Amino acid sequence: LPGAARSPFGSGVLIIRGANPEDSGVYVDGIRIPYIYHIGGYVSVINPELIEAVDYLPGNYGVQYGRSTGGVIDVKTKSEAPEQDRIVWSTDLLDSGGVYEGRLGANGHHHVGVAARRSYIDKVLPLVQQFRQSGFTANPRWQDYQLRYSYNGWDNTRVSAFVFGFDDRII
Repeated sequence: LPGAARSPFGSGVLIIRGANPEDSGVYVDGIRIPYIYHIGGYVSVINPELIEAVDYLPGNYGVQYGRSTGGVIDVKTKSEAPEQDRIVWSTDLLDSGGVYEGRLGANGHHHVGVAARRSYIDKVLPLVQQFRQSGFTANPRWQDYQLRYSYNGWDNTRVSAFVFGFDDRII
């Protein structure tokens, strides 16, 4: 991205417009979060299946973004569920996780999205003979979860909640 620099290997921090990482803000539905990436900067702490839009604001942004001086990444989660329920499972070299999105109730006004993911590097690395003999003992592990609920009902009433959490450790 213009004005964005690659973070040091393994840190996953954002460097926008040459500012220190703590001077740039990452917001999810208007709430500032400390990190957007897990250890290593490989995957986001929020499952991409639940994201509607990501806006990159390198400057000239409003006061709702607080004291961010370097730049802002504004993440918007989905507010609508798909027409049909869907389940997505993904597994790759780093982690596995799943997502469910659907509508609840007869009228379909209640929308729900649930996602969870966990890495398994901490379980695989000790099985590799060269790793065990190297004397290197740091095993990274991350996990995250998200729950999104929204109600779009009578008289254009819209209520939504998004709960998420993540845990990164080097064991």
